[in-house]
Amino acid sequence: MNDNLYKSIIKESPTGCAVYRIIYNKKDVPYDYEFIEINSAFERFTGLKGIDSIGKRISEISPRICDTKIDWIEIFGDITINGGSKEIEGFSELLQRWYRIKFYSPEQYCFVTYIIDVSHEMGQLTERDNLQGIVEETEFKFKIIADYAYDWLIWEDGEGKFKYVSPSCERISGYTVDEFVEDETLFASIIIEQDKAIWLNHRHKTGFNIGVHSEQFRI
Repeated sequence: MNDNLYKSIIKESPTGCAVYRIIYNKKDVPYDYEFIEINSAFERFTGLKGIDSIGKRISEISPRICDTKIDWIEIFGDITINGGSKEIEGFSELLQRWYRIKFYSPEQYCFVTYIIDVSHEMGQLTERDNLQGIVEETEFKFKIIADYAYDWLIWEDGEGKFKYVSPSCERISGYTVDEFVEDETLFASIIIEQDKAIWLNHRHKTGFNIGVHSEQFRI
């Protein structure tokens, strides 16, 4: 394939791509970099346009680049000196977006970045963490209330394993919380034989129907 075809593929790629030239000071310390080429996906992800960026330094485009938590200039400078490739995820305070970035240096003083906007993905993770926090808080509050309840309360997971047994179990059954948790068959074993079918039917109904179900049986 010829160079024009390669350039066309990169230009139309859904992954953001940019080529840069690193700039060093007299002490050979990187302090800036210049845009050489960017594709349309990079423009879309970052809001930077090729017509406004190519041939310009990052310090001209984003003067606050040195104020960010991630020292991009140092990272890119290290790649151009030592070679190799790196991949990181980071939040751009300037653009208020999350990015996954892979970069490498194809030749001295130049480096290439491939960038994917993962803001939506990170937002879902944050939402999941928030929901997990709500669930844990709810479980904690339930446990506080249940620990002091007069009734015997049991909380099972989807597989029928006891996640929680209230302390009242010992007063009512004579068995401790640890005994019920350690022996999954204990609860069913103390139900009198005539009422075991009632318990099994109750377990079947609650396994397939969400809501409150009430049954009476003897132990």
